[in-house]
Amino acid sequence: MLNKTRTTTTTGGVYMLHLQQYRVVRTRNTVGMRYRILVSIFIFTLLTVGVFAQSSLQYPWYITVHGGFSQLYGDIQNENNPLAKFQDETDFGFGFRAGRQIVPYLYGHLQYSNLGLKGVKTPSSLQFESRMNEIQLGATVNLTHLVFGEKERLFNVYFLTGAGFLIMNGETWRTETASVNDENKGRQNAIKTSGEMGFALPVAFGLDVKLSNRIFLNLEPGLRLTNTDFPDGYERGGHNDAYFYTSLGITYTFTIDKQKREIVVPPEIAEKEKSHYNAFINIDYDFPEDLKSMDQFKLSCTIHKGNIQGPAELTQVLPIGFNVMDTAIDNARMEFQNYTLSLYWDELPKDSVFTIDYNVRLDKIYGQLPMTSILYLDEMKKEFRFKTDVFIRRKIVAEPIVVKEDKLEDEKMVSPSEKVEFRIQLRASYKKPISVDSLSRYLGLNKPIIEEKIGNWYKYSIGSFKTYQEARSYRNELIQQRKLNDAFIIAYYEGQRLNTLSELQDLAPDVLPGSKQPEDTKYVESGTCYRIQILALQKSKVSPSVLQGMYDLGEEDVNEEVYHNWRKYTVGKCLTKTEALDLRKQLIQKGATGAFVVKFTDGQRAGL
Repeated sequence: MLNKTRTTTTTGGVYMLHLQQYRVVRTRNTVGMRYRILVSIFIFTLLTVGVFAQSSLQYPWYITVHGGFSQLYGDIQNENNPLAKFQDETDFGFGFRAGRQIVPYLYGHLQYSNLGLKGVKTPSSLQFESRMNEIQLGATVNLTHLVFGEKERLFNVYFLTGAGFLIMNGETWRTETASVNDENKGRQNAIKTSGEMGFALPVAFGLDVKLSNRIFLNLEPGLRLTNTDFPDGYERGGHNDAYFYTSLGITYTFTIDKQKREIVVPPEIAEKEKSHYNAFINIDYDFPEDLKSMDQFKLSCTIHKGNIQGPAELTQVLPIGFNVMDTAIDNARMEFQNYTLSLYWDELPKDSVFTIDYNVRLDKIYGQLPMTSILYLDEMKKEFRFKTDVFIRRKIVAEPIVVKEDKLEDEKMVSPSEKVEFRIQLRASYKKPISVDSLSRYLGLNKPIIEEKIGNWYKYSIGSFKTYQEARSYRNELIQQRKLNDAFIIAYYEGQRLNTLSELQDLAPDVLPGSKQPEDTKYVESGTCYRIQILALQKSKVSPSVLQGMYDLGEEDVNEEVYHNWRKYTVGKCLTKTEALDLRKQLIQKGATGAFVVKFTDGQRAGL
């Protein structure tokens, strides 16, 4: 550091530089400033960490490599004009920055820069050169997103600020003893500085230019205000130095995905994990308030897709009674069948967020009804599932609504009893198969066990009987000798499993017990079982296959019961209440939020 007081000799142009006065003044002036800067950086760091703690891990990270020119505004300079300083007072710098998005328009970052600084003061015969190491903790505000909203654009303007820690190394010398033939002679007695520290406040504006979905070019001119008069090695007093850094950089954005070890989890937990998706992929629904039966309204769905492009498919399983009236939606190919709306895009809209609207007319339905949307993005080769509920109020109408019942077609059967087979079901497992050999050894059975996959269920049965009496006799034997109290009889017709034994009334009534009784005598199952009711409709009906698709039941049996003007639909046939409660949990996870357990005794509802 050069002080304004100096002593020179006339012999050989040798001079002495007195530094002691500078060191005392520098210590007295900078200790207080450093303390204030350190406190400010500490508070800023706490605030930044607090913001990061509240952010989502699903926002993108980025890294920038930059380089450019730097100029010092201090005591050793001839020109203040940035353009005039290019000849003798401009050096080069480089660095990198790593950061992360906190909210759509705010980023936090950590930056390192290595900057060259130099200057000449001709009237005082002073010259310096130094290297500045800057470590910066800062924040960037995307002004374009903040003012005009989050949307993909080719250009974005941003503002940057923060706090910087400086480490300076340099040389300061007088040029009055240098000759024309030896311009560096004056540097022989230069004052060298090493490891001098300080702090800076960066203020910069920048321009981002999008080159691709992940790569951006940025131009960033910025000023650094320091708390020290030391970057040029010359203390004049009263004014701290500042420096200007204009950089051109390349930014690459990316996402850090935590790889999870694949483990086997219970079905209800696995279903919950499916609901955690990337924050850029989401669907918001906008239903009108106070919806009632028979209403017609516009349904809006806002799709957040981020930067994803290319083909896509959206499947919406609407509640039963939702009829889509439109024939074209948002330039997508459209299909609507069995209350399922399918949309196909060859190329998604360019906007990161877009909305689809379509008109819906309601049947006479009411209650809390589930709706499922499945979005498949071809670029990611991934499917996203979203679930919601919509509440429909019951609308009271003066005139009764008459629903035309479908007529059952009569089917001629040739030797129906030859097409019937009875078996005994022993076990059932959800999504996870059981070794047939292990099950046979565990139960101590000498007959082969048959495995069937129905939907997500693996079901295991034994035996093949032509009459119900033979099957019942063998089931009683299993209960008495093997303690298989959960075993029950199932029936097949032409190789297809029936939902209930009562279906044989129409298919092959002569194979049921009491077949010699009058024709109007109906077969009633004996014993107690539990089922799960998933839906009830008044004066209307729905195909069991539609319910299987809506609630992802696969080939799970759906039973239909008729009570006056009501049709009630139940699933399963559980021998214990505990088994029924487990099945109810699984159905709720699949969207049947109103499911409940119903007890049946001798084929009739008995309540709980």
